[in-house]
Amino acid sequence: MEGVVSKRLDAVLYSKETQEHIARVSACSAEIAGAMGLTDGEVQLIKKAAVYHDVGKHEVPDALLNKPGPLTPDERKIMETHAARGWSYLMVSISPIYLAGAEIAKQHHERWNGSGYPEGLKGPQIHLYGRIVAVADVYDALISDRVYKKPWPLDQVLHHFAEMSGILYDPEVIQAFLRLHGRV
Repeated sequence: MEGVVSKRLDAVLYSKETQEHIARVSACSAEIAGAMGLTDGEVQLIKKAAVYHDVGKHEVPDALLNKPGPLTPDERKIMETHAARGWSYLMVSISPIYLAGAEIAKQHHERWNGSGYPEGLKGPQIHLYGRIVAVADVYDALISDRVYKKPWPLDQVLHHFAEMSGILYDPEVIQAFLRLHGRV
């Protein structure tokens, strides 16, 4: 199974932009985990497992992944399948990294208030690793130039996270994230 997952990850990583996004999300997730006081072992596990957060995009058409404008409701439904698909790819493994990656893949789009997907989990129902990677993933998306948007200024990004703490994001994760940026 690990070989199959590696091939799917390779397919997702074909673009330099995606490779860089995954590396940045992985590093940021580890920084947040460290700032939260997680053990060195957990920090390393999150860093390695966060690499798999978007592995489910393997079967999402390139036309959607690279669409320069907003997605239609039907396109959004297709895009949202990547979370559960990534979980299903990884969950069959016995590897602790893949199992942590499965939780991250499935839950990194869940939101603290229950408005996320795929299951609409709320608050602590969302695995801590998913809550951490959610912040790292959104942070990278906001500060990065994408085909569908220009990067946000850092102050605007940090304001977004402060404002959405306890709404979209776990307040403890946000406190750690903002400490890393000297905002608390």
